[in-house]
Amino acid sequence: MMLLKKALKISLAGLAVALFLLACTPPLSPPAESTPLIIKIGSSTKVTNTKIPLQPRTETPSPTTTPDIWKIQKCRKFSSVVNEHTTIWTYTGDIEKHGQVDMLLSFSKNNEIRGFLFDFERMREYKVTGCVEDRAIKMWLQQEEVVDAIIQGEFPATDPRGYYSPDKKLSFPIITGTLIDKSNAETLAIYLRTGMANGGTMEQRFKLEGVQDDEIILNASQEFITAVDNNERNRVVAMIEFPIECEIGAKRQKFDTPDAFLASYDVIFGNGFKERLVRAFPNYLTAYSGDIGGIGLYVYGGGSIRFNGQGKIVGIYNWQKPIYTPTPSPNP
Repeated sequence: MMLLKKALKISLAGLAVALFLLACTPPLSPPAESTPLIIKIGSSTKVTNTKIPLQPRTETPSPTTTPDIWKIQKCRKFSSVVNEHTTIWTYTGDIEKHGQVDMLLSFSKNNEIRGFLFDFERMREYKVTGCVEDRAIKMWLQQEEVVDAIIQGEFPATDPRGYYSPDKKLSFPIITGTLIDKSNAETLAIYLRTGMANGGTMEQRFKLEGVQDDEIILNASQEFITAVDNNERNRVVAMIEFPIECEIGAKRQKFDTPDAFLASYDVIFGNGFKERLVRAFPNYLTAYSGDIGGIGLYVYGGGSIRFNGQGKIVGIYNWQKPIYTPTPSPNP
């Protein structure tokens, strides 16, 4: 019994010592954040703690695409200064370095531009497709369905060349801008203004003459130019509806028969008229309204050929005029 009491005292004493040591021991701290050690070589051995900042995460940039300016775009719905949509407008003007250019243009309610551009010096005929937004215009010029050039410009509110009074706010009678040639990226200033207007659209250009199929007139125009160029006189006569009126200079003559016409053939197509006629563009055709009537083929430098609605020639007008070029320098 004495031994048991002694052992119990020893155990209690050991427990008391253990509790005392536990109370005196400081609590354990979590390990400090490790930092890299940088040691400079070649200097006194000194250890420094340097924190390396975390680099921000960056996203891979998305590639950006540049719009293809040579691709014909779909026109957006937009307000426009153009308010005539059943008219074909004739614009005459010039292009920097290359002289006279003319355009036939029509404008749709969907802000679309359709027509042709005729470059007389370089003998180029372009199909025109474009868009108008308010006063801004962009037109793509095609040959054989390939875009060769574009025009970026506007319908200015005032005429930079002073044909119209500076006090007059204009809608769309003037076109100014830049023509960019795809072949060499050359940029050329361009200026045009309206000369006349006739009813029609590019989908039905000759409706004033009751023509349902424009190809009848377009083919006749090309055929006549080719026949004159090749001096195929009988072919020319076959395309004429007699009697026909011809204007030679300031004098008008009427020919009732093919023989009478052939007897004066050289006079009718003389004085440089043949040479100017073969430079004509087959698509440069407008349907006349009013007393004139007919469909006129424009001849560079003056004169015209007039067709009826069946593609027959009913008038030949051989006269010259000064080559029209608007004032080349703008008003100050």
